[in-house]
Amino acid sequence: MTRRLNDFYETPITVSYPLIKEILPFLKTPGYALDVGSGHGALTKEINRQSTIPVKSIEKYPKGIDFLTLEISQILPIFIISNPPYSQAQEFVSRMLLWKNDSNIIAILLRINFLGAQKRHNWWKSVPPFKLRILSTRPSFTYSGTDSTEYAWYVWGLPEISLTIDWYQ
Repeated sequence: MTRRLNDFYETPITVSYPLIKEILPFLKTPGYALDVGSGHGALTKEINRQSTIPVKSIEKYPKGIDFLTLEISQILPIFIISNPPYSQAQEFVSRMLLWKNDSNIIAILLRINFLGAQKRHNWWKSVPPFKLRILSTRPSFTYSGTDSTEYAWYVWGLPEISLTIDWYQ
C-alpha cells in the first residue's frame, strides 16, 4: 500500500464515538477541546455531535498551523485528542504531554506496535499512558478495507487507573 501524502488517514467515527462518549463525563472544568492534526475535522465533528464543549482544530495541511511549533497557551484545553501522522507520532505525543496538567485528558490514536520500538523504550518509561483503549476491530482509514495493524487509544488523565503497562528491554 502506498502511503498517503502527509500521512493523512481520517479517523472513522466508529473509532472516535465510544472514546469521546467515555471521556465527556470526566470533563468537569469549563474549557475547550483541542483536535490536533484535525484533517477534515472528523474528531471535531464527533465532539460537537456529542457535546456543547467548544473545539479548536489545528491542522498543518492546508490550514498552515504546525502543532509542533505552536506556543503553549496560558489557557490549556480540558481535552486534547489526536490521530497524529504516524511518521511524527512521537513528536506529537511529546508536545501534547507538555500541555498535560492535573485536570485535562489527552487521547491519541496510535498503532499498538508503537509501544514496542527499542528507540522509544526510555521515552515510554518516562511518559506511560494511564490507559489503553484497544480497538477490537481494525479500523478502515481509507474506507476500502483495513490494514494488518491493531490500534488503540492511548489516554493520559482519566481518574481511574485500572491498567499498568511495563516494557522489557
